[in-house]
Amino acid sequence: MTALSDKKFLVYRASAGSGKTYTLVSMYILCCLEKPHADYFRHILAITFTNKAAGEMKKRVKKYLEEIPKGEHRSMLEFFVEQTGKSESEIKKQLQAIHKNMLHRYGEVSIMTI
Repeated sequence: MTALSDKKFLVYRASAGSGKTYTLVSMYILCCLEKPHADYFRHILAITFTNKAAGEMKKRVKKYLEEIPKGEHRSMLEFFVEQTGKSESEIKKQLQAIHKNMLHRYGEVSIMTI
C-alpha cells in the first residue's frame, strides 16, 4: 500500500485484501483525534469507489470508536498514542466524546463513493 499526500488530501493505492479499509478507518479516526472538537468529523470527507466499501468503512468507524475505549483493538490505540502524543486515557476519553457526538449527528458523517 502506498500513500500520497499534499497535506490536504491523502490518497492510498492498494490492491484487494491489503487492509485498505482498516488503514482508511484508522486515518479517519486519527484526523478526528487531531482536533479538540468532538464534532470535527463533520469536516472530514472520505471517498471510496463502492457503496459497499463506504458502508463498511462507516460501520467500522462507529465500531472502533465504541470498542477502543473498552480495551479492544489495542494496536490501533497504540497507533493513536504514537501519532498524537496523547495518553491512552486522553485518547479513550476523546474517542468516547467523538462516538457520542457522531451518534447524534450520524447524517453528517461524510464517508461516501465518488
